[in-house]
Amino acid sequence: MGTLENMKLLMKNFKNWLGIGLRIKFTQTKQLKVVLRSGENYVLWRNYILALLPLVKKGMIANYAITCLLEDKIPFGHDFVIIHGWIGENNKSNGDVIDVFLNEDYRFLDVKDRVVVDIGANIGDSAIYFALNGATKVISLEPYPYSFAFAVKNVKENNLDERILLLNAGYGRDGTELVNENLESNHSTALEPVENGRRIIIYSLKTLVEKFKLDGAVLKMDCEGCEYDLCNEDEEVLRRFSEVQIEYHYGVKGLVEKLRKSGFNVKHTKSRRIFYPGAEKPMMLGYIYAIKQRQQD
Repeated sequence: MGTLENMKLLMKNFKNWLGIGLRIKFTQTKQLKVVLRSGENYVLWRNYILALLPLVKKGMIANYAITCLLEDKIPFGHDFVIIHGWIGENNKSNGDVIDVFLNEDYRFLDVKDRVVVDIGANIGDSAIYFALNGATKVISLEPYPYSFAFAVKNVKENNLDERILLLNAGYGRDGTELVNENLESNHSTALEPVENGRRIIIYSLKTLVEKFKLDGAVLKMDCEGCEYDLCNEDEEVLRRFSEVQIEYHYGVKGLVEKLRKSGFNVKHTKSRRIFYPGAEKPMMLGYIYAIKQRQQD
């Protein structure tokens, strides 16, 4: 499991906590039998158990948390959000649902009564979060048809069709790309053009600003490396945003300088080195937070 805290959560909620912890830590067992302290028995995919721990940490009773996971529900505020496609059989996982709704990784952004440009929409979790936090409009870009289809379903399921505009598109230099429409993309899938596939539009920020007449908007970026194309944007374009949050994947070089030069106060988290099999080089992950400086009278 990796942490003492997780083992304590297992011990508190499961009679067979030690066996669960050892199997998850040292084996590739796909399904595990779990026995709750209440005596109830379940056979769960290991990704359900890993998703369960943050829920019980937040105070949910284990059997109720399991029911929510099986019904694609995630608690948020005094209600639930329905997110399909983030967890499933055969240990499939997608989206950043725990970080978005439980840990609220985007709480830095003040989206109330603002338009949000959401680059890297994935299955729509962040877009739904922004809408539920008062954004007047969320313009979301997701290049891969597989994740995009879940985003469409999730937005509709949560009755947010009028607040969230989903675009099956990517970010970068203006143009088009062919993407693999059969790829079961996830939240870590970078945009990789292919020779044969579905043609999607690639939008620059300049084009998005002009197309949607943006001014004082909020920008969120989590697109597995495409964030560095922001360095090619005009400073005047970036000034049309009031706040920016970027998950960077290969260090902050270029991004921080560009934002500061464009008139933002910028801070960032310390980089975490991650070795991801699909990445072209070791990742250096973290967040950049930027707020536009007020103009002096």
